[in-house]
Amino acid sequence: MRIVHLGSYWLLLLLVACTEGDSSLNSTGTGGSLTRFAIQGAHLYVATNATLNVYAINSNSFSHVKDVAVGFALETIFAKGEYLYMGARDAMYIYSIADPANPAFIFRYAHIVSCDPVVVQGNRAYVTLSSGSACNRGANALEIIDISNPNNPILISNYPMNSPGGLAIDGDCLFVCEGVNGLKMLNVANPLNPSVINTLSNINSYDVIARNGLLTLTGEDGVFQFQYDCALHSLQQLSKIPVERENL
Repeated sequence: MRIVHLGSYWLLLLLVACTEGDSSLNSTGTGGSLTRFAIQGAHLYVATNATLNVYAINSNSFSHVKDVAVGFALETIFAKGEYLYMGARDAMYIYSIADPANPAFIFRYAHIVSCDPVVVQGNRAYVTLSSGSACNRGANALEIIDISNPNNPILISNYPMNSPGGLAIDGDCLFVCEGVNGLKMLNVANPLNPSVINTLSNINSYDVIARNGLLTLTGEDGVFQFQYDCALHSLQQLSKIPVERENL
């Protein structure tokens, strides 16, 4: 496994298959919040700058379905139910995939121009805004948004942070990567008042996946696995896979 440096981006060659049951097309993999692709059912959605590319997943191949013009500088994509949530430098875009082959625009949630990973759980979306090197402007904050009505998302709270990036949600536990500032574990049971319940300061974190008490984290030094317990506010490192970084 290796990380390849491409200009201002780190490309992690890592596939995480977190499916329930078998590997049929109805199962959906779990990726980090900084990914540019998402699989929902039998379709693959790829965010490429200002365009959403749609592919059908066949038994042994992909077939291109269509391209959908979205907006400005798409960076991340997250699929949840019948909706796609796409983080861009100018907004979070919500698209319906009730018809999987024809994504339909629902809403553009505009905010300060920034870098915007997004994850969704229930009726809430969690977005990090960063003034990091890929954007060179913007705020450093966590936003929690009520998306119970996709046609009218409402900001619940804005929580200041140092250098937020990738994030993951599991129940009341939200994990936010802060680069050289480590990893923060927050309790978001009260979305109006998120609170930090644990911090790992000795790790340069990039993106994270949380599922059933197991945290997979990608960072400057490798890929880590942690066991976490939200009730006990605990994070225990289980393993580390060093990675080779190569400048191209």
